[in-house]
Amino acid sequence: EARDRLAQGVFLTPCENNPGGRINSYLSKAIMAEPVERKFIKALKTKGIEALTFATQLDEAVAEGVITQDERKLLEELREITMDTITVDDFEPHELRSAGYYDLPGKQRPQPQQAA
Repeated sequence: EARDRLAQGVFLTPCENNPGGRINSYLSKAIMAEPVERKFIKALKTKGIEALTFATQLDEAVAEGVITQDERKLLEELREITMDTITVDDFEPHELRSAGYYDLPGKQRPQPQQAA
């Protein structure tokens, strides 16, 4: 209810150029994956899964019967939507300074890098 109230009048169509819409569409997928994720995390702690990367941990969990192949796909999708949610634009410090900063004595704008 609260989310619906906050999103009232907001463009929430999930598409490439609308991160809010994409993130909103992920909620039901994340809720659906939650029990599988809990089971997988518990297995990481108690079942002796020794792999270090996410993909190989999933391989090992499937091989040991901890999760099914369908549950693996669900966890892979959860990882993808999580990364899409938390990955944000990255800016260099000079890109975040106000225009007036470079009006101060001794402050010069950095020159753009030439492509090699």
